[in-house]
Amino acid sequence: SIIGERILAGLSLRPYLVQILEPGTLPRTSSGKFRRADALRMFIAGELVPPEKVTAMKMFVELGKSQIAWGRFRLRKES
Repeated sequence: SIIGERILAGLSLRPYLVQILEPGTLPRTSSGKFRRADALRMFIAGELVPPEKVTAMKMFVELGKSQIAWGRFRLRKES
């Protein structure tokens, strides 16, 4: 993969697996550092999964939710 090649070029390490995850998926400490042992446990248990594939219908639904939220915000602001 392109990402794997960049990691190899920049760090001289060949990654075992490159997986794109949702933001906030990896566990962190209260100070914001990654909890590596917990992340490894989650990886081994198969709990780190890539996000759902985005389809046109999913985008349409999310756009609708966004429009509803925007409308509610505007109504509250005008009140």
